[in-house]
Amino acid sequence: MGCVTGKLDVDLERVVAAVEALGKSITVDQTLSRCTVCGRPQWVLALAP
Repeated sequence: MGCVTGKLDVDLERVVAAVEALGKSITVDQTLSRCTVCGRPQWVLALAP
């Protein structure tokens, strides 16, 4: 989520609130993967298939 906050220029609390709201209607997975923003391997969030 840290990379998203920088890219979108919003604070972490707002991103967390958005992910929590999304999680109420769809499944959000957290996996160890390569970040599409910075390219580093780390915990990333993705919409479940």
